Amino acid sequence: MKKIASILFGLFFVFFVYAQEEHYHYYEHESEHEHEHEEVEEVEAAGSGDQTPKRLYSNDKVQYIQRTNSWIASGILGTVKPVDLDTLITDFIITNPAEKNTIALEFLGNLGSPGRSKIFFDRQRKSGFLFFEPYEIYYTPSKEVRYFDTKLPYTNLGYFSGGPTGKSASRIHGVFAVNINPAVNVGMYGDWINAYGAYTSQSTKHYNTGFFGSYMGKHHNLMANISFNGYENFENGGLVNDSTVTNPREHGNLDAPDMAVFFPRNNVRSKLWNWNTYLNYKYHIGIERDVEITKDSTAKTFIPVTSFIYTFQSENSRKRYHEKDLGSVANFYQTYKIGDPLFADTLFVNRSQTMDSVRFFQMKHVAGISLNQEFNTLMNFGLTGYMVADIKNYSYLNGKNPKKPTEADSLLGFL
Repeated sequence: MKKIASILFGLFFVFFVYAQEEHYHYYEHESEHEHEHEEVEEVEAAGSGDQTPKRLYSNDKVQYIQRTNSWIASGILGTVKPVDLDTLITDFIITNPAEKNTIALEFLGNLGSPGRSKIFFDRQRKSGFLFFEPYEIYYTPSKEVRYFDTKLPYTNLGYFSGGPTGKSASRIHGVFAVNINPAVNVGMYGDWINAYGAYTSQSTKHYNTGFFGSYMGKHHNLMANISFNGYENFENGGLVNDSTVTNPREHGNLDAPDMAVFFPRNNVRSKLWNWNTYLNYKYHIGIERDVEITKDSTAKTFIPVTSFIYTFQSENSRKRYHEKDLGSVANFYQTYKIGDPLFADTLFVNRSQTMDSVRFFQMKHVAGISLNQEFNTLMNFGLTGYMVADIKNYSYLNGKNPKKPTEADSLLGFL
């Protein structure tokens, strides 16, 4: 079913493929300047109040306007932060999404397998769920979802596949965005990974999908997204005998699939589900001023003086660890002296199988007000104040007893 959904999603993208690069519109412009290529100050269209950046370039008699803009809602207040589009000249050719987040990756070598960055400062916590940490390197949180402002439908679609039969890895990813009118944009994105791995019980399946939309008007700004994520991989517990790799001749030069592992036959599986919602709304009160575009022309632009901000964010995650047959994995527990799950009464382990499950829920509200330091007469130095209300709930088993602890935090801050 997932493969069919992936194919349909890909076909949907194909119908709307327009470009994989940034596009520019040009028109004749009378200019007395003789600069070969002069960048002009970023401005907004007259009366639009649009907060998204639009770069203008002048080259003698030709002026270029970037047609596709992209940004993220950055920080706790959802500040608009421009980002570059992912094209061939930047990171498009990197097939492993984790390697776009770090240059030193520590993982099992299989595309999509749990891992983390070897660089401490690249280990960014993207979720409040403890068990999400091994998968965060592949995860796109709400604050990293891109929003677009495009003159024509924008599509970026990629497909990667490689490896021999039984060890292959594939990935399909893409994004589609279209403007309904100059202020409203909607779109969707998706990323699917399926890899078998070189060793027994090492296959992975991941998906990151979601929908996003934005309204960037004169007084009102709205950005929202909803995402669905899933990460599934089989566990093999490692090699029973490391000498099959360090001294292969002793074991007859076995191929990787024939090397004995602690958890054979796809007996042990880890799976994590997650879905998120995000909404950021801003109401601006301000003034209009004339801004010089060229020597002979000006345009009116809206300058926010005071902004009222509200952000809502939620996360719902679940982790499951499943051992179908404990008899086939008992050697792992005995080797690492964890105990015998079949006979040890001190372990809270089912004598036939293991089915551990943990849930996590978080809901966060942020309300704030921002005073522009340049145009506000009340606060000449500028001030931003906000209040945060954060609720977290956990669900798990403590032995045979269910536990559902809840945490509630509040914060008052200034910028």
